[in-house]
Amino acid sequence: RLWGVEDQIRNRGMTDGTDVFAFVESMTGREFGRTTSEPDASRLTPAPKSVVAQDAVEEELLKVVERSRHGKVLFSTECTDFDIGADQVIATTRNPVTGEIRQWVADYMVAADGAGSTVRRKAGIEFDGPSTLALMANDYWRADLSHLRIARETSALRVLPKDKSVPTAAILNTNGKDRWLTITQIGGLSASQVGAFSATGIAQFSASEIAGMTSTQLVGLVRVQLRALSAAQIGAFTPTQIGGLVPDQIGNLTSTELNAFSATQFAAITGPQMGALTASQINNFADTRIGALTPVQLAGMTSTQLSGLSATSIVPLTVSQIDALTPLQLSGFTSTQIAGMTAEQQEALIHAVS
Repeated sequence: RLWGVEDQIRNRGMTDGTDVFAFVESMTGREFGRTTSEPDASRLTPAPKSVVAQDAVEEELLKVVERSRHGKVLFSTECTDFDIGADQVIATTRNPVTGEIRQWVADYMVAADGAGSTVRRKAGIEFDGPSTLALMANDYWRADLSHLRIARETSALRVLPKDKSVPTAAILNTNGKDRWLTITQIGGLSASQVGAFSATGIAQFSASEIAGMTSTQLVGLVRVQLRALSAAQIGAFTPTQIGGLVPDQIGNLTSTELNAFSATQFAAITGPQMGALTASQINNFADTRIGALTPVQLAGMTSTQLSGLSATSIVPLTVSQIDALTPLQLSGFTSTQIAGMTAEQQEALIHAVS
């Protein structure tokens, strides 16, 4: 009401009395029953309820925001990283279409990116309880069903098919006519079914849907699918999911994607997964990544990988990391690499091989 869009939103909503769910065998089949409409509260409030599709509400709000001088709306934009300072926040965004990278400096940043929030994960804020209760598929479709009485009288249908092999589903009615949204639980997908999705199909999964996949399902992702994942989707991987990926899957990620892992995500990479990376991938790690390699991760690296490290990549290695290397791994260091080491690193190397 304060934004002046009440009438516009109400005009796009369902008719009065349709705020009920119907339980059916199908849209044109047997109906088991309905919920009751909420009591009329128009005498108690200047703004009684209105059943309106979320996208319709957002479109009306967007019109107001776009006219405002207090902000700017960006589409095709994902937040890939942020840094919280003493009195400001620096956020990094990426346009997945053009690849453009931009940085924004602000006093505050609001993490309003949903239950699978990439910002929340990067901030290290965990759920109290399970992070995902179910993995759902949302299918938007159009069909003029206004001739069906149930389409004109209900805002949602709970479909309970007679055939028990067909999953139950909820169908949301957006306008009483021709716009529908079917919601189905898909948590039961096998690895082969996940692998059957096209790259475009995988790219449509939300971050929360990615986070809700089991390790078994993620193993089904093939190279072309991994290449199609956005930074937000990769940022949604839980440490358990990362640890469950096969080595070749980690090897298919780029250095940029690996560097985009949070510290918790990066620490979940296993030794065998680290062994699947190329020297080029490791050379492109940020210094903080090299210095944070765990003993388990270091143990998975081969002498060939170590011999391919550049002088820049060797500098962040700590004394304790060099001490943890095996004689076979140490044999991979070249004379050029050793010459570029610091005095402390060279001393640790002598101690490790003696």
